[in-house]
Amino acid sequence: MKYRALASVIILGLCATAMASDMALYVGAPNVDGWYSVAGVTKDAATIVDMTGHLFKDVQRFGDSDFAAFGEWVDKNTDDGELDIIWLNGCVPSVLYQFPNVNPDGSRAEKWLDGGNMIINVGDWFAYCSYEGGSRKADNGSAGAANILDLSAGIITSADNTTLTVTADGHKYLPSLPATVITYRPVAPSAVVAPWEVAAVFAQNAAGTQADPIVIHNTVTNGYVAFINQSAGGGPPGWLADRGLTCAEFIINWVNTVIGLSNPSLAADPIPADGAVDVPQDAALAWTPGDYAVTHDVYFGASFADVNAASRANPMGVLVSQGQAAADFDPDGLLEFGQTYYWRVDEVNGAPDNTIFKGQTWSFTAEPFSYPIQGVTATASSQSRPDTPPQNTVNGSGLNAEDQHSTELAQMWMSGNTKPHWIQYQFDKVYKLDQLWVWNANQIVEAFVGFGAKDVTIEYSTDGAAWETLEGPHEFAKAPGSPTYTANTVVDFGGVSAKFVKLTINNNWGGIAQQVSLSEVRFFYVPVQAREPQPANAATDVALTASMTWRPGREATSHKVFFGTDGDAVAAGTAAASTVTARTYTPASMTFGTKYFWRVDEVGDAGTYEGDVWSFTALEFAPIEDFEGYTDDEGSRLYEYWLDGIADAAFGGSTV
Repeated sequence: MKYRALASVIILGLCATAMASDMALYVGAPNVDGWYSVAGVTKDAATIVDMTGHLFKDVQRFGDSDFAAFGEWVDKNTDDGELDIIWLNGCVPSVLYQFPNVNPDGSRAEKWLDGGNMIINVGDWFAYCSYEGGSRKADNGSAGAANILDLSAGIITSADNTTLTVTADGHKYLPSLPATVITYRPVAPSAVVAPWEVAAVFAQNAAGTQADPIVIHNTVTNGYVAFINQSAGGGPPGWLADRGLTCAEFIINWVNTVIGLSNPSLAADPIPADGAVDVPQDAALAWTPGDYAVTHDVYFGASFADVNAASRANPMGVLVSQGQAAADFDPDGLLEFGQTYYWRVDEVNGAPDNTIFKGQTWSFTAEPFSYPIQGVTATASSQSRPDTPPQNTVNGSGLNAEDQHSTELAQMWMSGNTKPHWIQYQFDKVYKLDQLWVWNANQIVEAFVGFGAKDVTIEYSTDGAAWETLEGPHEFAKAPGSPTYTANTVVDFGGVSAKFVKLTINNNWGGIAQQVSLSEVRFFYVPVQAREPQPANAATDVALTASMTWRPGREATSHKVFFGTDGDAVAAGTAAASTVTARTYTPASMTFGTKYFWRVDEVGDAGTYEGDVWSFTALEFAPIEDFEGYTDDEGSRLYEYWLDGIADAAFGGSTV
């Protein structure tokens, strides 16, 4: 019998429950007065179910004779903690909201949104009228939407045959939309007030005062309403080309990716995460399998369209693994720098049905070849004004989110009149330089004054004392003096090592003014040192069994790991060292509460790149026993494992 030293330990277990969304489509009588046809509703509902049904655990269609079941379904799903969807054909049936405005507060429709769910309305003015049973009922009018949403009656406006321009998001998420669409009942974004917000606009007028399709979101209840083609006309220009297709695209491309849906039959939790950037070249793919999956089909490639549409019958060159048992996949070779990849995992049931559940198409972008250097310090030979210092060229001043530079001189560097004109940059350490991007002087007067640097001598140094000249010549392109100006000069450093770079500007573009000027520069480096340590630098409570991992230097063929409790010895390279080929290292042993230091030197054909010193502290103590596992059954009783006072008198007669 194995005995253990007694310790008091409480272990808490948490269980995560996967959520899965449901959807109901109202296929009862629409407003056939030019807004929708019964045949159109039937066709569009079938398209939506066929294209998106795999994303939901339950999909139902309810007609005018199904109100009892419809009401039960709504009540069951209103507050179930999931984002569920009701699709409406432009009419709101009385099972959701009684006409004419009988229950303006507390209706099923209002409770549905208060429960954090979504309504998609296609066709006529949301909640304006009902044709249930085939005839028009007493109208709710504009008060219907106002009551359900607790917004003003101006949330929807009457604007027959209004042309709206499709936005960038419209083309991205609803690719079937043309350049323009026609609406009769657009939403007025100005009427969307707190707690509601505009979540997405897919088409709008030039002034932004009318929008359709549009999504609004309640920031308090987390409910959503999507208004899609609230339009009449009986055909173009009133109708979208295919309302069912557009709604399916909205669910697949916007709801599923921006908000998120979950189906227990589908693969989930992708690694790398959906939309991840800077993914290592040697990354492998992994996911959490669907609840019923026996095997997995993996699609992988650089084309969203191909990965999204491919199947076993039409693999399109992107079905990279069919019927595999493991929930991971390692692409052949290394990923291409900066390439965006798309991947999909279809989950396949076992016999006898062997059902294939088409998965969501995920994406990630591989690491770039080089990275911007942060925290650069700039000095210069002179500056013309206190608000035109050299630091303006590396602090991002004047740049917007699209990397366009302003025309404001106070967001640039301007030298004085005295030559020579130079500006020098210092980094926090030596880097292997790849490129320099240049935004030249960009004042509005640049076109006829020409302050911008033209012929430039570039020098670099590792210590600030010994300098080398980068082979040239180097001419910096002239800026247009426009607020949409982006970098138009790229200097190739070819991988030289430097901590300092000096630009001597021999002349400017104007040739008359004595001063020279630059707007912004950005240096890029190739990562050759080990980086991104795990455990993170200065981490605490690290398990004694932990392994050290890191992101390797770009040229490394092996890794020399220094590890120990003496930080100075690790820094000096005199601590114990081990050479490994994989980017992981596991110490032989560690001690509770001890601080450890480690360093990874990357070794390659071009030489060795010394790494930074990192540290972490091991946890102070650890649970050694799960007392919840004991029972009163023979073989699992506490006293059968722990000494007490009956078995050993030294414990003073205590018993368990």
